[in-house]
Amino acid sequence: MTRPARSPYRRPWRSRWIPVLLAVLAAATLGGCATTDDEDPGPPISVPSAPRPITVEWAGNLCSAFRPTFEAIETASAADAQDRQALLARLESVADAVRETDTALTSVGAAPVEEGQPVIERVGARFEDFRAALDVAIASLRAPGGTGVPADAALVLTTFTRQDVVEALAVDDVQEAVAFAPACTAYR
Repeated sequence: MTRPARSPYRRPWRSRWIPVLLAVLAAATLGGCATTDDEDPGPPISVPSAPRPITVEWAGNLCSAFRPTFEAIETASAADAQDRQALLARLESVADAVRETDTALTSVGAAPVEEGQPVIERVGARFEDFRAALDVAIASLRAPGGTGVPADAALVLTTFTRQDVVEALAVDDVQEAVAFAPACTAYR
């Protein structure tokens, strides 16, 4: 019994894949050797070292101090700007949160890094401006005869934002500590 003649177009699978496999291996081998010693590999990748734990804790306490104020601002922003009493109640709750933040800021303590004190002063100044504007808005809504315009009073809620804190924290040593402090995720 003789075998039927094979068609020249029909090759066993191994003979079809061997040249393809050799070509892929050659390309992979040559591709890995494509660089020369003369090429500049670029700047070295630097992994930031972790700041001292006391600095991370300080940054976390600073970030946490602002949480009550920003939560109250977000809640108060939802108030109807035309309803004087509702807006007044919301602004008063923000004022309570500002007092809570103020107490928390005094307990943060001295900065463990040289650049920390200017950060506290910058963010403290923005916070004081906000507190003053908030007091004026509340007083205008409480005034007899309703001299305060509710929509104008509601604008005070836009005068202090997380971005103010982010900009104040944008100092090398402090920024590194913020990157490692879990309480600072909103300020990265």
